[in-house]
Amino acid sequence: MPETGKLLVIEMVLPESNEPSFGKWLDLHMLVMLGGRERTAEQYRTLLQAGGFDLERVIPTPAGSSIVEARSA
Repeated sequence: MPETGKLLVIEMVLPESNEPSFGKWLDLHMLVMLGGRERTAEQYRTLLQAGGFDLERVIPTPAGSSIVEARSA
């Protein structure tokens, strides 16, 4: 990826607060059925940093998923 490149990830991003959200139900379902999980923006930040990226922003969409935008660190 060139230095000016961006990484775009389309995912369900969980809210940091305790407010109800469909993503939390999906998180529980993924954990029980598949061993996977959904993540908060901070968890994406940590994951992306481990891969050499900086989280630029999280853009919510009307569909419920979000666009996680990252750039090479």
